[in-house]
Amino acid sequence: MVTSAPVVTVQPSRIPDRPGDFRPLQSSGPAGRNMGSVSLLPMPTHHHLPNWVRRAHGQVAQRVSEIMGGLHGTAREQLSARIEAMTSEISSGKFSVAWQYPDLLAYAEKLSQEQRAEDNAAYAARRSIDVVRKRAEAQLRAASAGMPADVASRLGRELGSATDVDGIRAVETQIAEAARSVASVAERKRTREIEKTKSRLARAIATKSGDSTGQESWQDVLRRFAEEQAATQQDQG
Repeated sequence: MVTSAPVVTVQPSRIPDRPGDFRPLQSSGPAGRNMGSVSLLPMPTHHHLPNWVRRAHGQVAQRVSEIMGGLHGTAREQLSARIEAMTSEISSGKFSVAWQYPDLLAYAEKLSQEQRAEDNAAYAARRSIDVVRKRAEAQLRAASAGMPADVASRLGRELGSATDVDGIRAVETQIAEAARSVASVAERKRTREIEKTKSRLARAIATKSGDSTGQESWQDVLRRFAEEQAATQQDQG
């Protein structure tokens, strides 16, 4: 009596974080310990299955299983459907379908190449997004010190919710505008403080000299004030 090879059910592999990030599937049961890698290409079941069919199956089973273990999504479903259809036909007695095993392997390799190209493109896109996001995060950290807390918090939320490069760059533009606004406010405040200081010094000098009009220029006043401050610090030292 001919015993068919055990069929092992394996959960689909995960989508890789990086291209080529796949590991061969291993079985945890007795069949896996005897076979090593799990065969995802089941042997057809027929009580008069010819030996040449078994040989044809064995020539591609390991490689097809390895490829299928690395597939995910639609590609895995397509290969699984083709394997199921071929196995069903051979099991029903259509042994000539076994000549298509090399074509099955070629089809699996084609799906693998297409998926690898898609995964590489997706990985490159994720890397681009990560680079732009880190740059925007650094820009926000540098500018947030002078920003109102609610503005910095809003920009942080918008940056976190952006899912593509265009969205992140739009937030970058908002960060730059907010930073320019903060710098403008700081510059106006600095200018006002300078004017106030100049006015106080001019009044002080005018009072000391008895001249309310203040004959010295503001540059002279600032220079005199700096000299007085330096002298005071030396006396205190």
